Amino acid sequence: MKMIPSLHRRMTFLLAIIAATPSTLTPAAIARDLSGNGALSGDVVWCEAADGVAGHLYLSEPREVRSASPMVLGDLSGRFARTVNARYGMHLVTTAPHCRRFKTATESTSTRETLTAAVRKKGMDVVGLGIF
Repeated sequence: MKMIPSLHRRMTFLLAIIAATPSTLTPAAIARDLSGNGALSGDVVWCEAADGVAGHLYLSEPREVRSASPMVLGDLSGRFARTVNARYGMHLVTTAPHCRRFKTATESTSTRETLTAAVRKKGMDVVGLGIF
């Protein structure tokens, strides 16, 4: 009988930790720098997946993350894959690395523009996912 109260205390403690932990993901539009210049203050992440048969590149919007740990990137990649699978009937692997991380918004923007230009040059369509 002593095990049940001990388990209850452990579960209460774990739930309190989870509830007290702030979310590490914020949309890029909300997390703009307060200086008014529109620069993002943390690492920038966006996700992509190509469907060569249909000729589409699925691309998410850039978003700022406070922590760019492998767990956060893995969570975003899985969420991106599930969204593409549900909306477009694809079968992306949810554990595959679909997201890219950049230190600055400028680096993110230039890489994203280069990728979309190369994809359009090949005759593929870029499909924006927006917020996923």
